[in-house]
Amino acid sequence: MRRRALFALTLPALSACGTARVMTSGGEARGRVILLRGLVNIFSTGMDALGNRVSEAGYMAEVHNHTSWRTLAARCVADDRAGRLQRPFAVIGHSLGADSAISLAGAAGRGGLSADLLVTFDAAWVGTVPRGPRHVLSFLTTLDPPTAPLRPGPGFDGRIENVPLGPELRLDHYTLDDSPVLHARVVAALNALPLG
Repeated sequence: MRRRALFALTLPALSACGTARVMTSGGEARGRVILLRGLVNIFSTGMDALGNRVSEAGYMAEVHNHTSWRTLAARCVADDRAGRLQRPFAVIGHSLGADSAISLAGAAGRGGLSADLLVTFDAAWVGTVPRGPRHVLSFLTTLDPPTAPLRPGPGFDGRIENVPLGPELRLDHYTLDDSPVLHARVVAALNALPLG
């Protein structure tokens, strides 16, 4: 019991560890991509690898802990209003980071900023997408426990693409964010978006 109490007390501090990592391609960025890790920054290291791949494709990529979503949403809305937000604008997350990515995209939408792309890797608790993102790409595990497809929430007027990952891929909740195949699909989805 004492160990559980100690873990509960240290969880907020662990969640804030390593909150930000910004990667740029070195030249003019093609757009901005926010990536959100899941619980305590240790179960979603695939977001770092994906951030590197997105950066290599020419985008400004920022990797944060999922607890930063409110601050990030406010900053992106302010940057958009000031004409500093490079498009396309995308939000990506894994697990609790996927939940927070949905929340960030929704908050940005309420602030007048539509995310061009929202990518979720196995959202943990949030099952509906609010008004805001234009295209949602949701990767779902079919291994135990399977993940439910995302559904449109009130006012959502974008497109949701749920992608169930078959058991032949052997990707579960803890490994799908590391998949080079899925990373390539995300970069392809980004590259298909209009610039500007």
